[in-house]
Amino acid sequence: MPDNDDRPATKRDLDELRIELRTEFREDMQLLRADVQSDMQQLRDDLIEKMREMQTEVLRAFYDWARPVDSRLRTLDELNTRFGLLEGRVTAIEKRNLGL
Repeated sequence: MPDNDDRPATKRDLDELRIELRTEFREDMQLLRADVQSDMQQLRDDLIEKMREMQTEVLRAFYDWARPVDSRLRTLDELNTRFGLLEGRVTAIEKRNLGL
């Protein structure tokens, strides 16, 4: 009696093999899809984190630049106020001297 491994494959054997391979292929594809989706989510999360870090760096750099500029602008405001007061005093002195 021939061994089962030595007998010729029947159409039924081939159909069963085809079904088994399709099932395995579908399962493998589902696992692969899940892995890819997980990897994509991780990449997305990493990208968002890096973008937030970049935003923080830009904001810090801008703040470091803006601080001295703000100080200079505040000084200019003070100077403008002082010049306005001086101008008012000079105008008052000139009016007194002219007898107005």
